[in-house]
Amino acid sequence: MKIFSNIALDLGTSKILAYSKDGNLIMNEATFITLDEDGNVIEVGNNAKRMFGRVQNDVKVINPMKRGTITDENSAFLMLKILLKRYKVRGLLGTRVVATMGVDLPEGEEETFIDLLDRLRFSKIHVVPSIVAIALYAGANIMSEEGMMVVDMGAGKTDVGVISMGEVVLSKRFEVGGGDIDEVIVDHVRETFSILISLESAEKLKMKIGKEDAGRIVGVDTKTGLPKEIEIPLESLMDPVDRIVDDLIDRIREVMENMKPELVEGVYRNGVILGGGLSLLHGMERKMMDRMKMMVRRVDDPIHSSTLGAVKVFSNREFLKLTEVI
Repeated sequence: MKIFSNIALDLGTSKILAYSKDGNLIMNEATFITLDEDGNVIEVGNNAKRMFGRVQNDVKVINPMKRGTITDENSAFLMLKILLKRYKVRGLLGTRVVATMGVDLPEGEEETFIDLLDRLRFSKIHVVPSIVAIALYAGANIMSEEGMMVVDMGAGKTDVGVISMGEVVLSKRFEVGGGDIDEVIVDHVRETFSILISLESAEKLKMKIGKEDAGRIVGVDTKTGLPKEIEIPLESLMDPVDRIVDDLIDRIREVMENMKPELVEGVYRNGVILGGGLSLLHGMERKMMDRMKMMVRRVDDPIHSSTLGAVKVFSNREFLKLTEVI
């Protein structure tokens, strides 16, 4: 198996993605690790996520990322160390990494993130904001003096930023993402249909909204405690989901309202570049265009757009140098 010497890495709330320098997918794993009662690693990635809710209480199923930030650095380190070895990514052999990172991070988070990458012993570390990476993936000229707005809608947070002359000149991070919609769906199904469903089932229902009339799921009847299959009319989920989406779009509009006049014309002309998994929610582009009164363009592969944009950094020597942190 090939050993990779240059990788683009995206450590997200729900997924870890890695691509080779030539744009081939290396890794697509869930951001999970399971530990026994003594702290020994049982599994990582997708295999660890499958254990959630299915193992004894003495087994800890941990997601070391919350809202796009590292909440358990040691677990994140162990998880990545094992996954990188599994996929033949060897920092010890001189691997260079271009990693994506969110904007407006809590104090100290950027240092924690870089320290984590350093502990993994990459030979060179480059960090690029996810919104810049998405713009690169979309083919935008990030060095232009014209402003461009990028929105990255992830599982645990949404990053909004304006880019001009290669820099993020205005940014805002909102702790709203696809996972919040999943939780709202779980609550709505429990309250309306007296059925307790998993977050995984809620996510499947979410992605069917606007595309199908109903979705069949199996959950626990809260009245009897027994398994029950039920057909959920997806129209009934529209109101609770729309409340979250509408509030998020209102917050994005507020970022626009705080732009300097020098940036407004370019942003209006270029429109909004939209990436991240939540952007796949049915009607998101149209709803944003209607509310923001400007063009919104979702990228071709929103889930992988940030990592694929990081791949493009390798081919831009000047930008590669600018993003180097170690």
